Order: sequence, then C-alpha cells, then structure tokens
Amino acid sequence: MAKDNTITDVNSRCTVTTAYSGSVWIDTESGRTLRIKQYSEDIQPGFTIILAERAVEFDWTVIDGQRYLLPVYAEAILGNDLKRYYLRNVIELSNYHMFDTDLKILPEK
Repeated sequence: MAKDNTITDVNSRCTVTTAYSGSVWIDTESGRTLRIKQYSEDIQPGFTIILAERAVEFDWTVIDGQRYLLPVYAEAILGNDLKRYYLRNVIELSNYHMFDTDLKILPEK
C-alpha cells in the first residue's frame, strides 16, 4: 500500500509528492519493529531527484539497567542516476543516557 511522500530539492526549491513503498522488519518474539525501509516511487519525470530511499534500524539498548528499543542507525539516499550525483546521509546513534528530574508545581502567590 503506497502513501504520499514529499521530496524537496533545496537548490531549486521545487517539491514533488510521490507514492512510496517499503518494508518493516518485526521481531516475532517481542512484536517490536527492528527496521523500517522506504522507497519513493513514481517521482515526477524531469524532477531533479529521481532516487529517494530511507531506512531506520532499531536495537535493544541498556540505559540505567533497563532495556529500551531505540533507533541506532538511520540512512537517507537521494540522487539522480542520469546526472550521476548522489547524496547519502548516515546517522549512527549511540551512547544513550537517562535524564531524570523531579518536578514540583507551586501555586501562584
């Protein structure tokens, strides 16, 4: 099932809306999402970007003795096969920390 997806070329400031498809990898034991991959489809002919893909990977991370399923890797690829240029952005997420605070709400005087 394809949904709407927006791609913007920041150089020309042009935007197209495309359909997309992809896959979701699920851990069968926990029912948790492990990977999401998305491919843009039917990009308007003549648009400067003709290839657009995204992926996010999740893994179990221990923070303060507790396990959390968090994103650990993300990648986006944009490009134009005809002009032979590509952009690949990779983000590796690690070293997560727990932030905690106490909050006390005081009435106005």
